Amino acid sequence: MDFQVKAVVSSFLITCASSPLSAHPHNIMYQQANLTLSRNVITVEIAIVPSTEIGNQMSKDLDLDHNGFLGQNEMQSFAQALLDQTELAIDGVSIKLDASSISYPQGQASEQGLTHISIKSNASGSFDPQTSKEIHFAISYDRYSPEWFVQPWLTKDLLPKEKNPKIVRSPNNRAVSITLPNE
Repeated sequence: MDFQVKAVVSSFLITCASSPLSAHPHNIMYQQANLTLSRNVITVEIAIVPSTEIGNQMSKDLDLDHNGFLGQNEMQSFAQALLDQTELAIDGVSIKLDASSISYPQGQASEQGLTHISIKSNASGSFDPQTSKEIHFAISYDRYSPEWFVQPWLTKDLLPKEKNPKIVRSPNNRAVSITLPNE
């Protein structure tokens, strides 16, 4: 799938998930990690849509100073705790992920589970498709829900002309391994 098409589809899904009129059933918590492989960079984008039951509790839990507002340090703390329980390995070498952007709209919408948390991390310079062949990604953060869906994406420039990459998902959808074919 072309990177621009992927970006439009992902943006549409995230926008729909944050809308009170969306098809997302508000009684469940939705957690997805998009793993995008492109030349010289791997991007991890995490979207968490709390349920109406969990949204209020989650806002309270993340508000470490109990002032009714989630500051940048509190959001950074949450994002790093989540990323610390996320594994990215290239050819068996672990890559540390740090949040490059975090968003979580404040107020009544977040407390009612009508919005989403977005965390993005880039692993720049760690991926060379000419030499890197095995990519493994897993997420084990389960403070609010053990349910995750990991979606891998490869940009058009990584898709070989002859062979497709091998993609293996874990039975619980919390991990994915990608093997790039030899060119």
